[in-house]
Amino acid sequence: MTQKSRGAGKEKASTRGPAEWVTLAISVAIVAGILGVLAFQQFEGGSEKPVLTARIELSETREAEGHFYLPITVANSGHGTAGSVAVELLQGDDPEPLAEFDIIELPGESEEKLVAILDEEPGDDLKAVVVSYQEP
Repeated sequence: MTQKSRGAGKEKASTRGPAEWVTLAISVAIVAGILGVLAFQQFEGGSEKPVLTARIELSETREAEGHFYLPITVANSGHGTAGSVAVELLQGDDPEPLAEFDIIELPGESEEKLVAILDEEPGDDLKAVVVSYQEP
C-alpha cells in the first residue's frame, strides 16, 4: 500500500496547474526583461563619452572675512566617466586663470560643486572652462 501512495504522489507532483504555468511565464518574462535592460545599458549606454560643462553660480556668491566664495558647478551629462578633469576660472580676456581645479573623477550623469575663493568681488566677465580630462 505504501508503494501505491508513493507512485500516486509522484504522478501528481509532475503535473502543473494553469496557475503555476502562468506564474512561471510571468517570472521568466520579468527575468528576461531585466537581463535585456542590463545588456542594453552595457552595450549602448556605456559607449557614450563624457560631456563636460562648467557653470558659475554668481547668484550664490557669498562674502566672509574679506573673501568672496564663488560656487562653480561642473557637470558630466554623458554616460562615460571622466578622470583628472581640469577646470579654470578666467576673467575677461586675461589668459592667466584666477583659480584652477582638478577633479579626480567625475562619473557620468553627475555634478561636482567647486568653490573659488577670491580677494575681490567677482565681476560679470568671469567664465569657468573645462580645459581637459582623462579617459579611464
